[in-house]
Amino acid sequence: AALHFIFQARPATARSRPKKLKPQEIANVAQACLVCASQSKELLANTSVFVATVGLSRCESKDVANIGQEHESTPPSRARSTGSAAAARAGRCRDFNAQDLANTVWAFATRQLRDGPLLAAIASSSMPLITQFCPPELASTAWSFSALLFPHGPLLTAISAAALAILPPDATAQGPPRPRVDFDQHSLASIAWSFSPLPFRDRPLLDALSASSMRTITQANSQDLANTAWAVSTLAFLDVPLFAAISSAARRKLSDFKVKEIEMTLWALSRLEGCSSAWEIGEQADASGRLGALGFGFLLSESMLRQLLSEEVSLLRSAAVSGLGLGPTAPGVAACLAALRLAAAGEALEAIAALELGPPSPPAVAGLVTSACGGRASAPGGAPFQAPRSACASGTVGGASARSAEHSGDDSGGAASGAEGLVAGPKAAVVLQYVLRRAAHGDPKSVCDAFEESSLRLLQPARQWLKIAGGSKAEVVASALRSAPVRGSVLEVGTYLGYTAVRLAASRPGGRVVTLEVDPGHAMVAQCLAAHAGLAHRIDVWTGHSQDLLHRLPAMYPHRLRFAAVFMDQCGSRFWADLEELMRLDLLQPGAVVVADNVLKPGAPLFLWRAFFGAAGRFRARAVSVPEFAMPGVEDWMAVLEYGPEGAGSPAPSAPAPEPPPAVLELEWEARRMRQRAAGPGGVDFDDWAAFSAWMRVRLGELGIRPDDEGSEA
Repeated sequence: AALHFIFQARPATARSRPKKLKPQEIANVAQACLVCASQSKELLANTSVFVATVGLSRCESKDVANIGQEHESTPPSRARSTGSAAAARAGRCRDFNAQDLANTVWAFATRQLRDGPLLAAIASSSMPLITQFCPPELASTAWSFSALLFPHGPLLTAISAAALAILPPDATAQGPPRPRVDFDQHSLASIAWSFSPLPFRDRPLLDALSASSMRTITQANSQDLANTAWAVSTLAFLDVPLFAAISSAARRKLSDFKVKEIEMTLWALSRLEGCSSAWEIGEQADASGRLGALGFGFLLSESMLRQLLSEEVSLLRSAAVSGLGLGPTAPGVAACLAALRLAAAGEALEAIAALELGPPSPPAVAGLVTSACGGRASAPGGAPFQAPRSACASGTVGGASARSAEHSGDDSGGAASGAEGLVAGPKAAVVLQYVLRRAAHGDPKSVCDAFEESSLRLLQPARQWLKIAGGSKAEVVASALRSAPVRGSVLEVGTYLGYTAVRLAASRPGGRVVTLEVDPGHAMVAQCLAAHAGLAHRIDVWTGHSQDLLHRLPAMYPHRLRFAAVFMDQCGSRFWADLEELMRLDLLQPGAVVVADNVLKPGAPLFLWRAFFGAAGRFRARAVSVPEFAMPGVEDWMAVLEYGPEGAGSPAPSAPAPEPPPAVLELEWEARRMRQRAAGPGGVDFDDWAAFSAWMRVRLGELGIRPDDEGSEA
């Protein structure tokens, strides 16, 4: 109440005495404003004004760091942007020195507070002072703008030039000597990480960062080693000596690594030609019980892509012990897939032994294996038997994985404990058990019906959500598929547990479905359920992140691969980049249909803007409003794109797409935050999803993006 009085009844008074407040008092007031702002949008709007005008530049770094406070429950309002604009107009940022600017943007970034006008003001004030930034300030500033999804090109260029001017020169560098200023490994890693997610490549800076990292890598901690490896790999800067040094340091300090840091390091090292360093670290992590699901996925996928069958089978056996988030079903799933892979490779004795050593297998999987082994219950006298591809070379478990999970549903908690006589476990395990028990073998419709029943009967009553495109969404996908070219394969990005892959394969008899899934446990379940539906020979499941797998698709298939349809159900922030990659590789047929799910919740604003306004005639786009499956009262949209005659049959143009307006990037930021919240502990309840969807609908409408029932302006 007092804060409301200060800001609403006496706003002038609040800003008339800044010099009487001590730095700690300023930080305390701003902290109180942000804490209370979760219940008052008006108060939140005034907080940025207060922070910028009352005297943030006089705060110590530790005080500034206390100012940020994350708000997950309330979407940002227009008032927030208005407050930021007022703060920027106040011009207070012009009074900040380099340390003040770096500390301020770092404070907002660490608390995930993104105020566009205020960030723009900080960027404008930073550029004239950039040579006064010390190495940690350059690093933290670059990191902050990247973390806040605010790619300010001129500032990044200035940071790159300033860093190059003071980085120790490479021994082979030409030109006059530069003054040497020490960058610690944390600052080097932060700068590299900051540039990696953005469309900004600076080869001289990367060379300098690599040379400097080689000098300090032995002093790096686990976080800096992982960040450096991940960043330079993401930037496609595969410096072999640097990676060798990182690998050596990581093996010595692996006991200090968190699971996520191991996964980042493994992913980076697995991109090297030999991959031996990744295997060594992976084995060391597995032996200590700290090989996470994504790290497992990197090794499993590379073993398949490199045709290392013994390593692949060994990893699957390891998965039976680690569980991979599949709970009590993991041993059976792993045994089935090991048997399928061995049978497909003609290793009959080993395939049957894998089934016999594991828990009882689903009849569909056992049938595939015995069919591949000559229709026998046991292999004949050790004689090798080459399995026909149509029998069991189905959805392979392979590919490469990446940073974060593709799916926003929380799959970690115990679902439907004891319900329907099922063994309690994660969602994937419960759904697998339910479908195998309820669905008829060889009947795709029965399998899909059982999928939907598991969500409606087991999860929805507990207010849990199964992320499948069921109900009305399935009808949208089916309708779009009917308008796609008759010939050609279908690509799905984001398999989850295989529901849509089975529907796609069943709707196109004789066609092939190629589907990508980042979570290895989910990919394994999808493979088993595809076999149960009798479609394993036409569904190829690859474990991996789309960013790592799409460019490898042409080499995976001996005949030219072209897609008549694409279903995108991965992280919405990847939609447009993946679509551009498909065009670059010329993998889309003329007239191909693309369907993207969840473009309203949690949303894909940048993808929608590109598809509707920035596609340069390559697509005809529309949005379809549908109720979210098994989430009563929640609206979602699906985007349907047709690869039009102006763009079909030719690679994507080399000219860059127009830059989206700031409002689009703001919505993209909010969608990312909601996605992170959904993937975190507790997830997002149905009421919050409904409120967020309604808010996103309004904001997209302001950009001219509306569903069919409102007459889109596309």
